Amino acid sequence: METVRSTSPSASVASLAKQFRRASTAVRIPLRDRLRYWLSFVALAYRGKPAFSAERDAVYADGFFARRYARATERINARLAALPAQEAPLEVPVFDFDKLQRKDLELLTKLRIPYVLRGAANGLPVMDWTLESLEEGWGDHTGPINEATDEPSSDLDLPTKAHHYYDFRIGTLREVAASIRADGPKRFVVAEDVMHTRDGQLRRELDIPHWERISGWAQNQHRWLRSRLFVGKVFSAQLLMQPKSAFSLWHTEPGDNLFVLARGNKTWTLAHPTYTPAMRPRVKKTTNYTGSNIDLREPDEVQRSRGFAGYLGIPKVRAKLQAGDMLRVPSFWWHSVETSPDTHTIASSMRVESGPSLVAPGLLLMRLLDKQTHAIIKAFQTDGRISDSLIGQPRKSRSMP
Repeated sequence: METVRSTSPSASVASLAKQFRRASTAVRIPLRDRLRYWLSFVALAYRGKPAFSAERDAVYADGFFARRYARATERINARLAALPAQEAPLEVPVFDFDKLQRKDLELLTKLRIPYVLRGAANGLPVMDWTLESLEEGWGDHTGPINEATDEPSSDLDLPTKAHHYYDFRIGTLREVAASIRADGPKRFVVAEDVMHTRDGQLRRELDIPHWERISGWAQNQHRWLRSRLFVGKVFSAQLLMQPKSAFSLWHTEPGDNLFVLARGNKTWTLAHPTYTPAMRPRVKKTTNYTGSNIDLREPDEVQRSRGFAGYLGIPKVRAKLQAGDMLRVPSFWWHSVETSPDTHTIASSMRVESGPSLVAPGLLLMRLLDKQTHAIIKAFQTDGRISDSLIGQPRKSRSMP
């Protein structure tokens, strides 16, 4: 499955992509406010003193850095809260895979916007994945299981704490499959190790070289600087098995994400990294995963009562995926994902090195300083792969004392 070679991007693709980029960043935040915010974010993460709170996540003890961060955050959110709530999310650009040219893909990657390639996985062995086939071949293999109930708190005056959505432990794939059949809550969301078992059979069925032609690595490995920065290289591929109506809170990650859906239907809602202050992120040193406690399923009046009025004023975009589709999520774009109530989903999430970007300068700086990131890079250079333990699984809830 090769894309057609071309010397320049199509006019229609370029026009749609640039129009989408303008619309997804239409609400402006002054540069000085953004710089002040990111400086205070990094300072709080490294110099602030974490404190447990029975009411809120990611609390820091009162002090200079905590107050400075609060002022920078509230300044931006007050500005956004004064705006009308945004209407329905914009639709992420969707392209038929067999009609897109190589130069089109290069432009879309350069613009750093999310996009969907419809049918990009059709014809690949990954499309044969089922609960039964995975259970038969890998049922006894273990991975991080999330079994939280995904229910927001009934107290509408405070943000819902993270343990309502994250409750990880190590368990078998067979446990997850049985729970999905029984409409239970258990799911695999970032299972890396299982992809390397049985001589990496699941990775072969996913066909990494196919996706590296889309990600740009097939071309970049022959370019001096990009090859040394591994731009476009798939360094991680994870298995996701989720029940009906599975949900993830808003979160953001470094590196591009090529999300490939083999079974079921999903709806992604995304927001540009420039709106990070409105997402009320949980501030921490590690950058592999930065989360928010905003639940997009709650109505506007509940968001306001929880203190998220600024969030309502930012542009959001939406992608609806069906089996065979691939969604590319650029580095540091915020996203929240919902599974259809009609069927479970089976998918793979590939992490791609995106190269440096200033869309979220604070997170980029912290990634360069992050010991966990250094360990992941070293493991990939040494072994050609990373593991569940390096990703930080199972995650320990920060919501409990």
